[in-house]
Amino acid sequence: MPDFTTGLVATDCNGSAALAVTQTPVAGTLVGLGVTTVTLHVTDAANNESTCTASFTVTDNTAPLITTCATNQSAFANGVLPGTGARLHHRPGGH
Repeated sequence: MPDFTTGLVATDCNGSAALAVTQTPVAGTLVGLGVTTVTLHVTDAANNESTCTASFTVTDNTAPLITTCATNQSAFANGVLPGTGARLHHRPGGH
């Protein structure tokens, strides 16, 4: 989860009084795929609070990686699998 507080702009009627800005979930939190709602909180010295929400979307855009592919296979025309002696069954009309 990135830090959303850096993009938040807030003001208070007290002008230069410091505002406490936090977010839930906090920056650095691991979230899964999909959309996570981030709630931003701003609190002034009098404990008045305002909140707003933003969305954080995690998208899987990485294709699966094949590390080992199946080996090539073959059969004799008489239906015997080489090296096994096993016979393939013929389907009428099949290829």
